[in-house]
Amino acid sequence: MHEVNIFANYGQEENHFTNGLFSLLTLSTLDGPEFLDSFVKDVLSIVPPQGISTLKVLRGMDGSTADAEMSGPECCIHFETKIESGTLRADQVQWHLEYLKKRTGLKKLILLTPDDSASQYVDQFVSLDPEQIQHLEWKTVYAFLDQLLTKQNGSVFIRLVQQFLERIRHRVFEQDIAGVIFKISFEKAADVGKATYIEEMANGDWKAWNTPRQAKIKADRLNSTRYRHSRIKVKPLKYGTIWILAGIPNVESPR
Repeated sequence: MHEVNIFANYGQEENHFTNGLFSLLTLSTLDGPEFLDSFVKDVLSIVPPQGISTLKVLRGMDGSTADAEMSGPECCIHFETKIESGTLRADQVQWHLEYLKKRTGLKKLILLTPDDSASQYVDQFVSLDPEQIQHLEWKTVYAFLDQLLTKQNGSVFIRLVQQFLERIRHRVFEQDIAGVIFKISFEKAADVGKATYIEEMANGDWKAWNTPRQAKIKADRLNSTRYRHSRIKVKPLKYGTIWILAGIPNVESPR
């Protein structure tokens, strides 16, 4: 098993999350292969012909631009990790696919992001090569790690898992949906109250967030100082529409 260093320092924040996950998977093998095997089989739905024998993160990679790699005698699984929704790039995915052509055996590219796997946004990337590309939601990883806490208590490993889960909650989940509402169109049938929606959001009542899609704003408005440097996205509701500046907390609401 390749030595992944939990204390490794990386310039990009998302790389710390990649390293955190792979560090936990590596440390788990000290007690046996069951945890790693379960992650590959139950979370990734992959059954490597001869199992996983090597884990690598970034600096351990040889010529690839992927964030991490799991591999065995007859398999190679690459990871591209994002901690904010809507940040995948088609050219980046294509680079990973090109590199995987050099490998033999079972080959997979895992796109680990907060996005909804069932969304059209994710499908546009998976459809580039459905045989090799899979999307994995951070909430699925979170649930897999979280179930450990009900089975074991008190060990150093479990405490590390708890700390990693806290980081996922505070950075990936909470900040990913943080934004500034600048327009809400209410309809009579909408289950969104003008006087209560802010309090409901603060209380965590709004749990089912779809992956935002790009909003169509008139060019003259996009060129204004207010919108020029913003990633403007929209959250579709069953009735009505809520517009948000996704992932830009602490920004004054436009008027």
